[in-house]
Amino acid sequence: MRKLLLSLPAGYVLPSVLSSCETQDDLFPNLSFGGKVIVVGAGAAGLHAAYILHKNGVDVQVLEATNRVGGRIKALDEFTGYPLELGADHVRGVNSVFYDAVRISNFEYYQDRGKTYYQLTGKIIEESEANSNTSFRAASKVIEKLPLYSGPDISLSDYLDKEPLSDESLTLLNSFIANEFGTDLDLLSVAGYNEALAKRTSGNEKIILRRRSFSEVLDIQYSPISSKIRQNTPIKSIDYSSGKVVLTDDANQTYEADKVIVTVPLPILKEGRISFSPALPEEKLLAMDGIGMDASVKIFMRFGQNFWGDETSTVYPGGIIPEYRAPGWGKRSEFDDDLIFFNNVLVGEANGSAGATLSELGNDAVAYALRDLDEMFNGQATKFLTQSYVMDWSKDTFTKGAYSYPKVGSEGAREILASAIDNKIYFAGEATHNEGHFGTVHGAMETGYRAAYEILKSIS
Repeated sequence: MRKLLLSLPAGYVLPSVLSSCETQDDLFPNLSFGGKVIVVGAGAAGLHAAYILHKNGVDVQVLEATNRVGGRIKALDEFTGYPLELGADHVRGVNSVFYDAVRISNFEYYQDRGKTYYQLTGKIIEESEANSNTSFRAASKVIEKLPLYSGPDISLSDYLDKEPLSDESLTLLNSFIANEFGTDLDLLSVAGYNEALAKRTSGNEKIILRRRSFSEVLDIQYSPISSKIRQNTPIKSIDYSSGKVVLTDDANQTYEADKVIVTVPLPILKEGRISFSPALPEEKLLAMDGIGMDASVKIFMRFGQNFWGDETSTVYPGGIIPEYRAPGWGKRSEFDDDLIFFNNVLVGEANGSAGATLSELGNDAVAYALRDLDEMFNGQATKFLTQSYVMDWSKDTFTKGAYSYPKVGSEGAREILASAIDNKIYFAGEATHNEGHFGTVHGAMETGYRAAYEILKSIS
């Protein structure tokens, strides 16, 4: 079913200006600019924007609120025999700037081709057998028909109300569509969903690092600007009312720039954590309201014994947590090629209302995950659990959620959010991506490129 969800119409091509790390970084070789650009946020968008500006000779500084770079790319070390990705955990497709960064890093990587299992009608069914299940077939037909919808924009939930679907089919659709997009069926826009699938060009491959972390990829890719990054510097205000832009941090230290790129996550802007003077235009505030970003919780569990199958990479138990992945599938130690030993972790991910429920539980959310898995695997999860870790992105002070998704009636919102103000304040970050790649690392990087290009063009 996931192949149905991620498949793309033939004929789409990747925008040439954003397609690769190997595109021309020196966009304006004869540029002469004596001013300064400050980038707020050292996630993928901010890092890429700063990198492009630096490569073109611009004096650039990155101000990052936390004590690390990467944003929603973050690794958990020493939990098992390889780094675990607490945020973004795979590269979506091989036609992207992030894939190129992984390839150029020379780290070993592979494509996820592990087996997928579902719990349907009380039985554990492999994906190859799922088409014989009535609920699975019904959900698959909905996914095939959905791109053909041309009526007024409605939520996925309203669309599905017109279909004779079982609760089991609805659970599958929530797992494959809503949870995948970071929200619930009753909040996700049909038009926004269809537009994203039509515009996506990165490909359907799911690329995973074998021994290293995506944080290490960023360290390599953006090493030329490492000295330009100032950490532990949350910005609380941006004043662009006069000639220079003045930024003030939480310690009341000020920074001056000629231009600023704001790349913080959408909830930080929505909550007004950064005040702007003059205030942001009303249309930009309305655009923010049209884009959602919900709670997200990932539960990591290490077990003394693999009970889900050595070749299994994904499990759908049909419980409160829509999906479990086995990040150890395909992993190898630097010293040992024993794949079975490393497939000893399951990660449950819940977004939207399910994520909010788990967020309220804190570490007790592990019990919910064990209940799901025990029902599917006859109590073996509780029996073999040795360690757990809960990553709650909705409680992360400078993130506050998963990634953005289109709400009903949000057409054009991302373009407005991405638009610059007075040729001084520019915006980047995955939520500003208007070509379908919101919610992805490469989408964030592409918006950083776009914002940097806008600045370079304005000063050339």
